[in-house]
Order: sequence, then structure tokens, then C-alpha cells
Amino acid sequence: MNSTADVAIIGGDSFIGRNLYIYLKNIGLEVFCTSHKKKKDFIHLDLLDSSSKWPKIKSKVAIICAGVTSIEKCNLNKESYTINVNSTIKLIDKLTADGIFTIFLSSSQVFNGMIPNSSRENFCNPLSVYGEHKYIVEKKIIKDISNKCILRITKIINKSLPIFHDIYSKLNDGKKIKVFKNYFISPVTIDLTCNIILKIIKLKKEGIYQLSSSDQISYFDMANLYVENLGLNNHLIEGINARPVEIGLNCIPKYSYLEMSKEKLFFDFDQPTSKFSINSILN
Repeated sequence: MNSTADVAIIGGDSFIGRNLYIYLKNIGLEVFCTSHKKKKDFIHLDLLDSSSKWPKIKSKVAIICAGVTSIEKCNLNKESYTINVNSTIKLIDKLTADGIFTIFLSSSQVFNGMIPNSSRENFCNPLSVYGEHKYIVEKKIIKDISNKCILRITKIINKSLPIFHDIYSKLNDGKKIKVFKNYFISPVTIDLTCNIILKIIKLKKEGIYQLSSSDQISYFDMANLYVENLGLNNHLIEGINARPVEIGLNCIPKYSYLEMSKEKLFFDFDQPTSKFSINSILN
């Protein structure tokens, strides 16, 4: 890195990071990525290392995509707190102190899902360790929001979503598949996610942003929509009730969608429905 890039993606080999890199490069931005692994074409930055070993980031904007995102791994892996909280806070402080506008990717899991259409001002009460990690970092950012922002995202989907692969494989083998009918998501596509991040990059305005579909859909209904789109028979899909222990939460949230009036005003776009998001990646 001899010059200052437009964007640094911290955690460029993550799902969001990989797709965001391609999206931003395709529109002509200068972008580089970091990884906790030593890989060709990546800057090595391991959040488990001492901050004194971290490389000097030279960019105008940095996006924090790195972290342990699996609820199960956050529950079982003690290092997840170091990565998701302690080191992430240190990195954000370091980046912003160097004049780099920093976007922290957070989650709708900072809420408990008991209130529909959660606004950015709603009280946060996470139901998972992962959500708690995000909330702790958010609280630190909010104390001094200068030169940084938060983007809370619900569920990002694409064609490679594991549940789609699982459904397809089992139905092809004539096996019954059980899907949660009481657990809801408010999906958004990876393309829309990248587009909103780009708009935030251009705006460079501090604050809290949210990204969600305008409603919600159960995993059971999403599975049926997927099967219908493929022209397959859905008689082998069985709806069951999830138990909190099965999904790593303290209880089953009732609502998953977020309020987006600020984003619609700033970015001039239509908030998609859940079905629109799903159909757009299947068609």
C-alpha cells in the first residue's frame, strides 16, 4: 500500500467482504482487503494479534466486516469476545484517529424482537451472545460518533444460502425436511446491502443506519417459496416450532423487521418486501 485507497474492507474474505469488494471494484473504486489469514492479495490483519502488530491502514473509508458471526461459535468460543468486542473497538479507535471514516456492520440482533418495526432509537436488549457483542461495540461508538457510523442489517441472502442447498438436496433424495414456522427473518439481498454501503461511503454521515425488508417471513414460508420457484413439490416440507436452545437465543423473537424512514429519505430507494428479496435472488 503505497497510496491511499478509497476503501479498506476489514475482513475481505467474509461473505459480505467478498461481495462488497467485487461490487466496489466494478464501479471503479480503489479497494483493498484485510484477512486474519496470510493470503495473496490480502493485507494481513488478525484481530487476535496485539494491535502493535496490525498494519497501517491507508484509506479514506474502512468497513468492518471481520468478526465471529456464528451464534454457536460466539456461545462456545471465548476468543469471539476478543475478536468481536475488544479488538474491534481498538481497531475502530485506531482508524478514526487516523482520519478514516469507519462503517461498523452491526445486526438487528441488538434488539430482542418483541417490538415490530424497531427504530434506531428503540431500547436494545440482545437475545444472543453475538447480539450482545454487537451492542457493546455500538455503545462505545455512540459515546463518540464522530467520523464513524453503524449499519444494522437483518438477514442477508443469496442463492448459496445453506437452507436452500439443504432443501434442494433432501427433496431430490425424497427426504422430508423440517423448517421452523415460528422463527422469522426480514431478508435483504447482498446486492442491496452493497448498494446501501456504497451510498453511506459517498454520504460519509455519522449516525445509525438500518437495513431490512419491510416485513417478515418465516423460514417455513421461505422454504415453500423456494420450492415453488423451482417447480418442485412441497409435500415433504414440514413446519415445526423452533425452541430457543436450538437457535442459540434466550427466547424466540416475534418480529425481525426494522424501521427505515431515515434511509429511504437519504438514499431515495424503496424498501423491499421479504418475498421480493427472495424472488429476486431465485429468478
